[in-house]
Amino acid sequence: MLAILLTSVTVFLLTTSHYAVAWLPAGGAATMLLLANRPAVGFFVLVFLFPFAAIREVGGIKIHWLISLALLLLMAIQLYADRETVSRMRGRLWPALLFLLFVNVFSAIFSEYPDTAWGTVVDLLLGGLFLLIALFFAGTENTLKALAWVIVCSVAGGALFAVLDTFLGINVLGIDADGPGMAQSKGLTLSHNALSLMIIVAIPLAVHNAWHANSVLVRFAALILLAIIIFGMLATYSRGGFLLTLLALALVTLQNRNAINKLHVGLFLMMCVAAPGLLYVAAPEGYFSHQTTLYDENTGSIDRRVTYLEVAKDAFFERPLIGHGPNAFRDIYAQSAQARRFAKEDTSNRRYAHNTYVDVLIGTGLLGLAAWLGVLILALANYTRAVSIAAEKGQAVLQYLFASYRLSLLLLSAYMLIKSAQDNKYLWLLLAVSDLSLRIARVAHPKTKREADACD
Repeated sequence: MLAILLTSVTVFLLTTSHYAVAWLPAGGAATMLLLANRPAVGFFVLVFLFPFAAIREVGGIKIHWLISLALLLLMAIQLYADRETVSRMRGRLWPALLFLLFVNVFSAIFSEYPDTAWGTVVDLLLGGLFLLIALFFAGTENTLKALAWVIVCSVAGGALFAVLDTFLGINVLGIDADGPGMAQSKGLTLSHNALSLMIIVAIPLAVHNAWHANSVLVRFAALILLAIIIFGMLATYSRGGFLLTLLALALVTLQNRNAINKLHVGLFLMMCVAAPGLLYVAAPEGYFSHQTTLYDENTGSIDRRVTYLEVAKDAFFERPLIGHGPNAFRDIYAQSAQARRFAKEDTSNRRYAHNTYVDVLIGTGLLGLAAWLGVLILALANYTRAVSIAAEKGQAVLQYLFASYRLSLLLLSAYMLIKSAQDNKYLWLLLAVSDLSLRIARVAHPKTKREADACD
C-alpha cells in the first residue's frame, strides 16, 4: 500500500512544474527506513555536508534540512516509545545555553533592529536543536571515533575542490570556486574564510587519525587527507588561516609530546629543513605577496578593521549591559560615517565586526558576552575533565581523541577573534561533543596496564 502511494505521488509530481522534487517521496521513505535502523548514519551525513554549502540544495530542497527533520522525527518517536531515552539529551551545557538564550531574547525585545535580533534568536534555537540531535544520536565511543573521520573526510573533500581549482585549474562541478578580487578559492563553501575555518577545526582531528591509526594503510590514508587539508588552506590564501595553521601544528605536536619517539624527532627535523622550500614551491602564485598585503596601506585592510573597533566602542558605551540586539553590529556599522568611507559599489555596508566576541558584546552587552564565554569555558572544562578521566582509566586513545576535539574548539575560539562565527555549525558540533566526551569518559571501562601498553 505504501509503495503504491509513493509511486502515485512521484508520478503526479513528474507531471507538474515541481518535477525536480519528484524524488522526494521515495527518497524520504528510504531515508526514514535507513535512519530507523542506523540513525547515526543520518547524523554522519548531516555533518559530512557542512563543507558543501554550494551543492546542499537540490530542486529548491535543502538536503541538510530534510535530514535534520528526519532525525528530529525519529527522536520524537523513540522518546514516545521509551521515555528513558530522554537521558541521552542531558548535558552540562544546557543551563549555560539557556541563560545565553534568555539574554539574547531579553536584548532582542529592546532592540532597534528587530529583524536582525530575532533572526539571530532563531539561529540560536536552531543551534540548540542541532545540539540535541548530536547528544541523542552520537553518544557512543565508536560514534565519536567515527565522527572524527567524518569531519576530516568531509573537510578534505571540500578542500580538494579548492586544491584542484587553484593548483590545476580544474573546476569539477562548474561552480565558481573563487572569492572576490583574486583566486581565493572557497571550494564548495560560501567563502574562502569559511573553508579556512573548517580546515583549522579539522587539523587536530586529522593528525589524531594519522597518529593513532591501527594499521599502516589507515595511517597512509589519514596522511593523504591531512595533506589535502593543508594544501586546501594554501588555496584559500587566508592570512589568518595560515598563522592559525602554524599554531595548530605546533599545539598538536605539543599535545602528543608524550607519544613522540626518536623516529618522530628525526622526521620532524627533516620536515623543518624541507618545509620552507616545499612551501615556496607548492604555494600558489602570489601567495606570499598576498600574505604581506595585510600591512599594505593601499589595501585598507587594517584601516577598515580599525573602523569596526571605533564603531564598536561608541556602540558599547551607549548600551553596555544588554547591547543593541543580537548581531546588531552590522546594522549599526552600516549607518556609520566609517562605513560610508569604505563603501564599495554594489556591496552592502552591513559588515560583521570580523570578531565574534565584539559582535556578541555589541549585540547583547556584557551580560551576553559573559554568557557566551561561559558556554565556551564550560565546554573546554568538559573536555579537560574527560581527558583526565580517560587518562586515569588508561584509555590512551580516548584521552588523545578528547584532547584533539578540545584543541579544535580552542582553535575555533581563536579563529573567532578574526571572524564572526556565532552560528557556525562546527562550533555547535564541538559544544555537543564536549558533553558527549565527558559522558563517554565516565562510562568507559578502565584498562589494565598490559591492555594500555598493547594499545600504545
